[in-house]
Amino acid sequence: RFPKSSALQVALFSLELSDTLIALCDENIVILAASKKARLIQSMVSSIDKAFKYEVHVLTRDKTDKDAANFAKVIDFLKSSKKGEKIGSNIKEKSEGSFAAGWDAALKATGLVVSDISNGISDVLAVKTSDQLKSIREGSSIAVQAVRKYVIEEILNLIDDKKEKDMVALMEGVEDKIFQLAKDSHLSETDMEVITPPILQSGGTYDLKY
Repeated sequence: RFPKSSALQVALFSLELSDTLIALCDENIVILAASKKARLIQSMVSSIDKAFKYEVHVLTRDKTDKDAANFAKVIDFLKSSKKGEKIGSNIKEKSEGSFAAGWDAALKATGLVVSDISNGISDVLAVKTSDQLKSIREGSSIAVQAVRKYVIEEILNLIDDKKEKDMVALMEGVEDKIFQLAKDSHLSETDMEVITPPILQSGGTYDLKY
């Protein structure tokens, strides 16, 4: 899974914020999070340039009333934004847990029209800075080299030698090769992140030409 909500959080805050509600309004941004995350976000907010035209409100979750009062505050902000009749949400992604269920129930009770904005989020995330484009090119290059210099050679050697190798070992070898290639490219391990373990499949008919 590569949820757009997580990608948007990383784009905004450089980290994922689970169990966090973010409302982007006409003049305000409202963020509801657990205490530790709320303090972290508040520290970020304190360093925002004064030219930033939105006022950011950070609310701390309250389990005593299952966030009912906090949900009401967020809804007030939503209703005071624009005409207060319609909101956009990434409705194709269904969050799990009591926090998400509580918010869904509170929002449904308002009668606000909810529209899907997942395509809009994709359009926003598609815009990249020059540094981000450079990172994409470097990551793609390393992934291709890992396939060429390890996966294909390793599989062909196994076939030629009529040997077998555990799929997990092959996957781990790919990941090790990725970090070695990153090091050879003068990147530190903190500059390279494997977002999902390498996926290798067997048991079918494959064309090994590359």
